[in-house]
Amino acid sequence: MTNVRAVFTADWHLRHDAPKCRNGEPDWYAAMERPLYHLRSLSQAHECPIIVAGDVLHHWWGCERNLTLLNWATKFLCEFDHGIFAIPGQHDMPNHNIASMGKSAFTTLVNSGAFLPLKGFSNVFPESEHIAVHAQPYGSPLPKPTPGMTNVLVSHRMVWNAKPYPDAPESGNVDAIAEECAGYDLLVFGDNHRGFHKSYTIGGKRMDVVNCGCLYRGTKEFEDYKPRCYLWMEDGTVEPSYFSTMEDEFDENAIDGTTAANDTKFLEFAAKLRDVETHVGLTFREMVLYLLERVDDTAVSALVMETMEKEGVL
Repeated sequence: MTNVRAVFTADWHLRHDAPKCRNGEPDWYAAMERPLYHLRSLSQAHECPIIVAGDVLHHWWGCERNLTLLNWATKFLCEFDHGIFAIPGQHDMPNHNIASMGKSAFTTLVNSGAFLPLKGFSNVFPESEHIAVHAQPYGSPLPKPTPGMTNVLVSHRMVWNAKPYPDAPESGNVDAIAEECAGYDLLVFGDNHRGFHKSYTIGGKRMDVVNCGCLYRGTKEFEDYKPRCYLWMEDGTVEPSYFSTMEDEFDENAIDGTTAANDTKFLEFAAKLRDVETHVGLTFREMVLYLLERVDDTAVSALVMETMEKEGVL
């Protein structure tokens, strides 16, 4: 039997409040623990690390005015014996800005020892295995593969083999991205919540592309989706491992969306855009980011960023 080198996962979106379609869960933290226990059992059984391709948290601040989430995550994740390595996704970054990571709950969890940040060329594996793991956090440039090594890219980027929504940018087409990343042996992505695996031969060399998908079903359109992680074998092959959803309390009739209170605050924020006359030379994106740095309401900040992302502004 081929040994497992690593477990790949992404889009954990750890959060204090349950998504609307999961409001029936008697204990939301226990619901999040179920797939995390699955990951931990795989890591322990194969004595291998877990690598998270971004969006560890649903909100960069953790949970507003409440340390419950961070205390729970620190205690629970510190019990993983063979290492968790993670890159930040946009949900982990204050206003999607990697330069502001010092303010983030992601950094708090790193400092608490819950997991290790995957940065640049990382020695996740023993040097004798000649494996180079390259990190590409959300919005970062593509690093170059290292000659003479087995090269793995861990990236948070929207990648699809079937459009996740009608206007999804063609830049996310997995076939084009595989060509762009020629020289790598394995590409591991987060952001698209629907997992898939695809293999290529580029320049006479095999390449596997894995989009990890989400840790749990968080919106009603995922009712029939099977959350999963992926196992990277010593022979270079990739296999999915599916999380059980048998205990999930899932409401397919739940209505996703924002609250009326947040809608009002969003409109108030939008009105401010018209009042900033001293920065008329900025692009719309720059203007919004400038104002978000000065907004104290984290709920409004998250709503603006999620809306801009959905509309393709970011």
